Amino acid sequence: MIHIFNRAELAVVFSLEQKEAIAASLSQAGIDYQLKAQDNLAGPTLSLEGRRAADLFMDQRARWRYTFYVKKQDLDYARHCMYGTPRR
Repeated sequence: MIHIFNRAELAVVFSLEQKEAIAASLSQAGIDYQLKAQDNLAGPTLSLEGRRAADLFMDQRARWRYTFYVKKQDLDYARHCMYGTPRR
């Protein structure tokens, strides 16, 4: 199990395709990970009208931010797996 104190940030991506590719490579390698998805338009700074206006001008592919976390001890191996050169 990955706790907040023994995890390391592996990657931050903004596209669904990249998220799915990283998740598939980590799963295939048997690496446990946590995924945090965050809406870039959600938050206390934008009113409802502000969010609607931002929706018109923001590239919807970059609206979501996906952050991958792995155990600190698996970080190097996860990086190798993410780039297609797994070695332990």
